[in-house]
Amino acid sequence: MRVSSTTSAGQRPNQSLATRAQRGSVILIVLITLMFATVAMFVFIERASNDLLVEKRSMDATRLRLEAYSALETTLAVLEDFRQANGVLRSPSEGWGDPLAFAGYQPADGRKVEVTFEDESGKYSLPNVNQATLVNLFKAWEMTESDAAKLADAVLGWMKKDYVAISAGAPDAEDYEHEEIPYDPPGRPLKSFNELATIAVARDFFYDETGQPNALWHRFVSAFSLYSFKSPSINGASSELLAGLGITDTLQQKQLDDYLHGRGIYENKGAGFFKTADEVAAMFGAKSPVAALGTQIS
Repeated sequence: MRVSSTTSAGQRPNQSLATRAQRGSVILIVLITLMFATVAMFVFIERASNDLLVEKRSMDATRLRLEAYSALETTLAVLEDFRQANGVLRSPSEGWGDPLAFAGYQPADGRKVEVTFEDESGKYSLPNVNQATLVNLFKAWEMTESDAAKLADAVLGWMKKDYVAISAGAPDAEDYEHEEIPYDPPGRPLKSFNELATIAVARDFFYDETGQPNALWHRFVSAFSLYSFKSPSINGASSELLAGLGITDTLQQKQLDDYLHGRGIYENKGAGFFKTADEVAAMFGAKSPVAALGTQIS
């Protein structure tokens, strides 16, 4: 007689263990699948969030650009109105200093638009500057007479063809031929102030030992405009402009600054501006170099 052992359900022990193993494998596979699905979902959400953020920023930039163009068109329209009424533009003190307020322009909710002006004709026109003006300005920057003349010749020799230097030590064509990579002076006005780094002698004055623009470089940029115009405007004049004319009298500089900005004795009158050369001569004298300046924005 043979006796066999069975479970309560009538299954053999080895069959029960196999079934449990199969069930455990299925659960493990499901858990692994859920883990990968969760990771994939997180990656998808992160990428989708980045894509949505990029798209939102792109749309915001488009809307802000339209707002900026609208403000620019309004500004130009106001300036043109004043130009037609007065014939020329001289100074923001004429009434167009805040063109958006003048036109009643209101940006969309949550946005702020500001307009600022920089009068390039209140600087010297670098394409038309002469040697005497450069020397006067550099001397006002506490350079020696010889250094000022040498630097002026270096800048003019770079910009003007067949320029004849008048100072000792000024660079010539041969100096550029001996550079590590030889090149020739272009014989045309600067297109960028970064060109100063390629001008022999000038780079020694305008850049530090690490090759970065120094204080003189920034001062030069603030004093000169790359645009070509005949005469600077006294209504946008700075102390640098006066120094280039050889005017080093600080009292005269302060008088002009106070008049243009409505300070000191002119505080009650507010910011002023000159309409004609006769008005300039009346304040500074007909023989003053200031009388040769223009009065309108070029």
